Amino acid sequence: MSGFHIRHQKADERRDYDEFYLDWIFWVYLAGIELTNRVVEGQAASDDSVD
Repeated sequence: MSGFHIRHQKADERRDYDEFYLDWIFWVYLAGIELTNRVVEGQAASDDSVD
């Protein structure tokens, strides 16, 4: 089984990721951050309207 560099960074793990994969993973993480920000903002707005 082939290992992967991102998690463990052992010498025998894969490091040659294609550019399209790196681009995809960037946008996935960015979307996760954006979603988290919107959820937090929505909860803060809900808390403000209750008072």
